[in-house]
Amino acid sequence: MERLYLEIRASLTRYVSRYFRRSQEAEDVVQETFVKVIQAQRERDIQSPKSYLFRTARNLSLQQISKSSYKLTDDLGDLLTDSELMASKTLEEQFEARENFEIFCQAIRVLPLKCRRAFVLCRVYGFSQKEVASRMGITLSAVEGHLTRATRRCIDYMEAEQSGRNARQRARQHARQEW
Repeated sequence: MERLYLEIRASLTRYVSRYFRRSQEAEDVVQETFVKVIQAQRERDIQSPKSYLFRTARNLSLQQISKSSYKLTDDLGDLLTDSELMASKTLEEQFEARENFEIFCQAIRVLPLKCRRAFVLCRVYGFSQKEVASRMGITLSAVEGHLTRATRRCIDYMEAEQSGRNARQRARQHARQEW
């Protein structure tokens, strides 16, 4: 297996890097692939180790992409919150920006899986609609439909949360006035 690792590591890394923007993610998947294949080889005889490696790498890459859609809050929170907070002028504006971002992340989390995946791949990771269609195994028009539904649902969710927040603020102000 060590010889095979040295032989195809570079091509396997290139293959996996199609799924990721950062080379470190691809490297991690390649390493995990070899670990999984070595474990599998201990349990059973693998007739075509090279094919098995590529298939395992593909499956692990897709799993990683799927997991990353659930980590949207963490990734975007780290990237955007600081810039939003630095651009804000007051503590109140900073709090409101963070709250709006959290509501946006909640809106994404409640999207149906395919809508969420298409939205995250296009709007967060910057893939083209054509690339998303290819990755998800669906048509371009299906991707467009998912993006339209995702955008509309996010807007509706955020508007509903905003109106609920406004109602709570009015109730608090009214309670203060009565004191």
